[in-house]
Amino acid sequence: MQRSISRLLGISLIFMFHFADAQTNLTVTICSGQSYSVGNNNFNTTGMYQTILVGSNGLDSIVNLNLTVLPPVVNNVSATICSGQSYFVGNFTYSSTGQYMAMLVSPAGCDSIVNLDLTVLPPVQNSVSATICSGNSYYVGNFTYSTTGQYQALLLTPDGCDSIINLDLTVLPPIQNNLTKVICSGQTYQFGNTVYSTSGQYQNQFVTPGGCDSIVHLDLTVLPPIQNNLTKVICAGQTYQLGNTVYSTSGQYQNQFVTPGGCDSIVNLDLTVLPPLQQTLNATVCNGASYMLGDSVYSVSGTYQQVFTSFYGCDSTVTLNLTVLPPVVNTLTESICQGQSFALGDSTYSMSGNYQELLLSTNGCDSLIALNLTVLPPIQSQIDAAICEGETYSFGDSVYSVSGDYQQILTTAAGCDSIVMLHLATTQAMTVSSQSISPVCAGQTGEITLDVSGGTAPYLYSLDGILYQDQPSFFNLPPGTYALAVQDSNGCTATLADIIEMPAVLSLAFPDSIISIVSGDSITLQPSANFTVDTFYWQPATGLDCPDCWEPVAKPEKSTVYQLFAYSEDGCEVMAALRMIVKSSRRIYIPNIFKPDRDGLNDTFSLYSDGQVEQIVQMHIYDRWGNELFADKNLVPNTLGSGWDGRYKGKPMSPGVYIYYFEVLFKDGSSHKYSGDVTLVR
Repeated sequence: MQRSISRLLGISLIFMFHFADAQTNLTVTICSGQSYSVGNNNFNTTGMYQTILVGSNGLDSIVNLNLTVLPPVVNNVSATICSGQSYFVGNFTYSSTGQYMAMLVSPAGCDSIVNLDLTVLPPVQNSVSATICSGNSYYVGNFTYSTTGQYQALLLTPDGCDSIINLDLTVLPPIQNNLTKVICSGQTYQFGNTVYSTSGQYQNQFVTPGGCDSIVHLDLTVLPPIQNNLTKVICAGQTYQLGNTVYSTSGQYQNQFVTPGGCDSIVNLDLTVLPPLQQTLNATVCNGASYMLGDSVYSVSGTYQQVFTSFYGCDSTVTLNLTVLPPVVNTLTESICQGQSFALGDSTYSMSGNYQELLLSTNGCDSLIALNLTVLPPIQSQIDAAICEGETYSFGDSVYSVSGDYQQILTTAAGCDSIVMLHLATTQAMTVSSQSISPVCAGQTGEITLDVSGGTAPYLYSLDGILYQDQPSFFNLPPGTYALAVQDSNGCTATLADIIEMPAVLSLAFPDSIISIVSGDSITLQPSANFTVDTFYWQPATGLDCPDCWEPVAKPEKSTVYQLFAYSEDGCEVMAALRMIVKSSRRIYIPNIFKPDRDGLNDTFSLYSDGQVEQIVQMHIYDRWGNELFADKNLVPNTLGSGWDGRYKGKPMSPGVYIYYFEVLFKDGSSHKYSGDVTLVR
């Protein structure tokens, strides 16, 4: 028997059964609020149902239904977000505090209800008033402030929300105080812990109760003792009072008083007590003249005395010693040359003899002059002189160069004629030759030896005509031209010139005296010489691939001065220097992203270089809040697996941006620090 059964399950389904009295087992799941139909029966609760259907052919069809009604899915969610953020539930977006219900569709197609209790945290605002001293700083998070003002710093709370700090900062300036003090000489002034006793401007720094600097400027004046000098003159028998003291004798006295300001005032008194003045006059008058003293006139030699009153009112006694002069008699002894004359008064004399004249003296008295006159005859003398051959001899106004006898009439100091006879002799000339030895190498010296014939031995020898020696050879002479001289025992000199030749100039050089290379690079040194090099050596040999080669390859780790010492076939040494400046090229690579997924590629984060790095002294990784996640030291660069693997305490860190810090030691001995950020991705 063939039957056909249809049922509607939300959609039309047709079941064809080709059997008699067939049974059908159905397991169906529907959502809450839906129903499931079998024939004319509708089911909407979970359970086991059986329905017998009759087909058009009259055969029964039994349907066994195992129905499950899924309840609505309800999820309760409590969430907290920061102000300005949003919270997403399916396609729904929420950004304010409240309780919300969102109806979603589960993977089974049923309703899914999400009950959201959302809290939106407002920005945290804190107001801070702070006072610091000048030169100090105030810290808010990573922000530093050192000047007065109002500031706003945006920080992150532990929840990751914004935290706004409003800072009202006052920076107190150093307190400046000026003190002006005056003390007396010998007193002191204490300023802080220091005691001053001399005038000057001083400065001390104190600390206020608030801990700030307080600068005090002291202008201190130390008054010296006031000195007054008095000069007084009194007569003998009188007194002078200074303060409470009475003085009656000459002397220098000192009294000390106190000024209204309390300082010492010293008065120095120079007192002169004049004795009765005693003055003696010695006077001279001519015979027949007179001398007036006061109201008296004296004309006879003698001693006279009168009493007068001085300028200060004291007695002044004048004693006069009067001399009446007789006529003056003077004797003159004079000499003149033959043919000259001597004038005395109105008379003239030209012959030796004794003469007298009566004249008027300078004091107006008669003067009798007695003259003893001598007339000098002409003077005769002889000179014997010798000169060297080729020299001349000056005699009076004449010059002679040939042996012979000569005569000159000269004038003596007295102005008379002097007849001088000259006997002149000329000595034999000297012949001088020299032999020189010049140096071979630069820096060496030569020598010169002189040979003399003629003249009169012994001889003296000179290189410059100034300093002489008794040896004919001169040693340790630098190259140059020398003016040689020989002097015999008669003082005659012969000169000649000789030359110490300059040795050949040996040149050793590099194309450039200064070369700059980058650390790790190398360069071939190419010296050149203008002489045949016998031997050579380099100093230092450090960094040279072949220290015994003429053109080695240099690869120094640091700046170095290379010296090349070369020797000629004559043994002369020449040196050339080359300065190699090694510039540090820090070829450092630090990745800005890595993915620790253990695929063998970019699994660890570290620092890489081209071989210049000796070691990574220390390495640190921090999160954005400054928490240290990784630290290691003394790492070998470019080592597989060396560095941070993206974990903290064994757990993988979330993708994000992290801060790194490296301290690196280079092979040239220098060190450098590197910091920045790296992005971790998963």
